Amino acid sequence: MPTLEDFLPDLPPLNAQFLNDYCDNYQSVFSSSRDFNAFRALHFGMVSELERKYISDIAKTIKLASYKSLLQLINGLAWSTVTLRQCRLALILKMLSQRSIRLVIEELGIPKKGKRTDYVTRQYMGNLNRKENGIIVLVVYGVSEETIFPFPITFQVFKPRERLKPGEQFKSKTQLAIEIVEYLTELGFNIETVLVDGFHGEDQATCLQVLEEELRSNYVLTVSCRNQGWLSWRQVSWEDHWIELSDANSRNLFIRDGYIEEGKLRCWQVSRTYRDLYFEDSSWSLITNVSDITYQKAFYFYLLREWIDCETNSLSDWLGWSDFQMKNFAQIERWWEISMSTHLMLSLYPDYAQQPSKSDALDCK
Repeated sequence: MPTLEDFLPDLPPLNAQFLNDYCDNYQSVFSSSRDFNAFRALHFGMVSELERKYISDIAKTIKLASYKSLLQLINGLAWSTVTLRQCRLALILKMLSQRSIRLVIEELGIPKKGKRTDYVTRQYMGNLNRKENGIIVLVVYGVSEETIFPFPITFQVFKPRERLKPGEQFKSKTQLAIEIVEYLTELGFNIETVLVDGFHGEDQATCLQVLEEELRSNYVLTVSCRNQGWLSWRQVSWEDHWIELSDANSRNLFIRDGYIEEGKLRCWQVSRTYRDLYFEDSSWSLITNVSDITYQKAFYFYLLREWIDCETNSLSDWLGWSDFQMKNFAQIERWWEISMSTHLMLSLYPDYAQQPSKSDALDCK
C-alpha cells in the first residue's frame, strides 16, 4: 500500500498529517487494516483531479496495483455503514460544541440509465429542471455563525412507490425530511431553523400540514416557481411594494411579503428581476412559520438556499456521487457515506479545495 506521501505529487497541496488525523477518527469502524487503508485511499481519490471518480481510475491515480481492495471495501460486510455515519456525526457534534445550526435539506437528482439499480425510476429532478431516469437523494447541510462554509451532515434516499422492496413502506420527501430532523435532534444537534426544499411532486396542502403537525422546529420552505402545483399566487395576500436589495456580487434582488392560510403563514417572493404581475423561472417563494422574520432575514434564507444548491451540485460533480457503478443500494450507500466523509474533511480544511467565496448572506442577522 503506498504511503500518504506517495499520493501527494498528483494532488493539490494538502497537509498529510491533517488527512492522516482526519481518517484516524474512523479507524475503530474497521476491524481490518486493509479496509481502513482502502477507506483512506478513497478519500485521496475522491479529491483528485479525475473527471470521473470510478474505482478503477482512482486505483490508478493513487498508484494501487489493483482496485480490488477498494471494491472489497464497498462490497465487504466487515464494517457497518451505520457505524461510519454515527462516527462522522459524532465528529460534527464535537466540532459544533453545542452551538446552534441552521439545517438545510436539499433535493439532489442523479441520472442513471436502466432500471436495474435500486430505487431508480423516471422522475422529475429539480436540480436538472427536467424529468430523468435516476435516483433522488435528500442531502443535508449545516450552517452556523462560527463556520465559514456549509458542512455536510447526512443524506436520505427517496424510494418511489413503484420501486419499493417487499416490506418497505412509502415515505414522501417531506416525511423523510422530518425523520432526518428528529434523528439529528435525538443525537444532540441544536437546530435553530430548518430550511427545507419545496420538493417536486409533493402536494402543497399535505406538505404544509405535515410540517405544521410533525416538525417541532421553525422552518422556511423554499419553492421555485418552476415547481408547478405549489402556491397559487391568488391565495396570497401580497404587500403592494417591493424592496430592492443587493447580494455580494452587487446583483439586484427584489423581495416582497404576504400571508397565506388566512394569515397563519408568512410568505415571501424573491426574484432576480422586477415583476409585479408575472412570475418568471428566476422567482422563488419562501413560506415560513417564523413570525418575526424580516426582509433581511428572508434575503439571507434565499441566498443560503442558492448557495447550498451550488454546494450540493458540486458534491455530486466533484466527489463522485453520480459515479457509482453499483446496482445494490447497500453498496451505493457505502459509496455515498465515504463521499460525505470526504466532503466533511474538505469543510474542516477549506484551503484545500477551491471553495466559493463566503456569501454576504451569512453576515445578515
